[in-house]
Amino acid sequence: MRKSLLPCILFGLVIIAAGCKTAPADKTPDPIPMENTEELSGKPQTTQATDESATAQKQDTAEQPYTASAKITDISLMIEQADASFVSKQHKGQGKMFVTMLAKYQGALKVQDFQEAFFASPADVWSLDAANAKGLIEIDKTDKLLLLKHLSAGEGEGAAALGKWFASITLAGQKPFEKELNVTGIGGQTVKVTTDKAVKGRTAKKSVPLIVPVAKAENEQQALAMPVIQSVSRDADTIEIIFSINDSRVKNAYFYFDVPGEEYYRDSGSMIDATGKPVNGCRSFSTDGKKCQYVLRKDATNKDWFGKATQCFLVVSDVNRVASPWEERHRTISAASRIAK
Repeated sequence: MRKSLLPCILFGLVIIAAGCKTAPADKTPDPIPMENTEELSGKPQTTQATDESATAQKQDTAEQPYTASAKITDISLMIEQADASFVSKQHKGQGKMFVTMLAKYQGALKVQDFQEAFFASPADVWSLDAANAKGLIEIDKTDKLLLLKHLSAGEGEGAAALGKWFASITLAGQKPFEKELNVTGIGGQTVKVTTDKAVKGRTAKKSVPLIVPVAKAENEQQALAMPVIQSVSRDADTIEIIFSINDSRVKNAYFYFDVPGEEYYRDSGSMIDATGKPVNGCRSFSTDGKKCQYVLRKDATNKDWFGKATQCFLVVSDVNRVASPWEERHRTISAASRIAK
């Protein structure tokens, strides 16, 4: 059997060999030498490689998300009662109670660095992003503060809750900076918390302590009384303001001046120093309703806007911001008063 197979095997190998020789030639052209390729294209191959590398680098750079260089280091808040004329740029309703969030930061901060914020009190929740925060953001580059201003609190005339708050602010490309705040009443006072009587089928419910324009219940504390600007007069070098404050809880006051074309109000500086004495143009100061006097003189620090100011607001606070600038928690802002030319 082995002998009879051998011729067949040899014959098969010959056919296979013949088949290999007669197979059609590969139609793929021979590779062109490098120097010929350069001649045909008119450009060296290294140029194309460099261009492709540069394009890839540009794409990588474009795809990298933007990250803010500044960092939030602390968060605080301020509860404000404000006349409608002061917050008219942000609010058109009848509300008088607002909250301003203040965030300390390190580095250089820009408005576009803000990504989102979330604040929750026992009664309200605020959620902000880059779109709906427009007009609410202010950056104080001198004191390194990011402010989210005049967030409306409560319904109707408004109410701001006391107690445990949660605050979160996120800058572009960063993790949220979060903090829990314990918000107390004016001057650090606590407000009585009442408990509603239990109704059949329901458990007793504790009331939330509130700061309101006019207190009517045990769980409410009245905001600082609205200060009054009684008259404003000016000449070439001075602006004189007569005002009154009728609330013994007030520890400091200052003026904001409105200058057309400028985004932020001009601050007069505190009228009371750390020892309680009148300073910065304040001639007399009291909190018992008596007439007080303030005189702003034109000088090197205000000459660029002194003649342009058209109206002013009087701000009163429960804390002396000279002695404790980071502890100011409650304030009230008066109605606008025109400054005649």
